[in-house]
Amino acid sequence: MKRVLRKITYLFIYLFATILFKVFFKFKVIGRENELKNGKIIFTSNHSSWFDFLLMAISVSPNKYIHFLAKEEVFKGFLKKFLEFMEIIPVKRDKIDRYVIKQSMNYLEKNENLGIFPEATRSRDGNLQVDNFHSGASFFSIKANAPIQIILIKGSFEAFSREKKIPKFFTKIRSKIYPPLYPKKYLEMEFNNETVNQYNKELKDLFIKGLSEDW
Repeated sequence: MKRVLRKITYLFIYLFATILFKVFFKFKVIGRENELKNGKIIFTSNHSSWFDFLLMAISVSPNKYIHFLAKEEVFKGFLKKFLEFMEIIPVKRDKIDRYVIKQSMNYLEKNENLGIFPEATRSRDGNLQVDNFHSGASFFSIKANAPIQIILIKGSFEAFSREKKIPKFFTKIRSKIYPPLYPKKYLEMEFNNETVNQYNKELKDLFIKGLSEDW
């Protein structure tokens, strides 16, 4: 029953957010043909706004329930209970502990999806934080043999940056879904920090390239 209620809640939020962003932010998704149809997927995106969680979710089909990784500081009061109910995974700043690994792997082993922002925190200037690009997505991709689906977002910083208290309505926001990144060649290598970092550099370079494109 709890699982059914969780999915209904997710669908309600998904539909509400879709209408909200299309009406007030002219939201558009590019590259839907690249969206993976099924299986365990690790969705990743750049992070410039509180909107980004919703934008990542509504960029793909509503049947793709995403278990997001979020900083533990937001797990307070009623919000803590709600996030736990929605199976959002709390992450300690600059650290992936055993609980995070266990929970994330548990979802992936059940062919469910993760949502990860490699920058871990919102950008202060809207640019990609290349020096703060964490390797969690690459780690789980290799560990679970799961593809990474990159969803880049433009316009969310201008619409609702961390410095803004009120969103700037009618700012154009769009997202772009890129072809999946598979860990195949890294599975043939020894699983260590060097391998994970090499994979993470490939992922970061795709972020840099994608965000430099005009779309």
